[in-house]
Amino acid sequence: MAFRWACVCALTCHPIGGINFKSDLRLEENMAEIVENEDLRLLRIEQVFDLVPVGRTTLYRMIEEGAFPSPVKFGRTSLWPCSEVRAWIEEQKMRRSRVKPRRGADLI
Repeated sequence: MAFRWACVCALTCHPIGGINFKSDLRLEENMAEIVENEDLRLLRIEQVFDLVPVGRTTLYRMIEEGAFPSPVKFGRTSLWPCSEVRAWIEEQKMRRSRVKPRRGADLI
């Protein structure tokens, strides 16, 4: 079963495969429902890689260092809460805005 995952409205993760939205109003209603249920969504590692473009080894090293949310384990499967991944991305964006530009960076 193939799902396409999208990141919409402040990185809200949701599956859109197979859904045919008939109007903008219906789309808005569905988006509101998706945002409401976001805390319940779990992402597989491939879906995490779609949002956080790092390698598997780097991701697990970041988890070990406490720099990325730990997965929830279901048997041998690792799943990440979408809300935690989204919060991590938002945190990275905030850190980016606090970083001071390097000296001479304006010359480029």
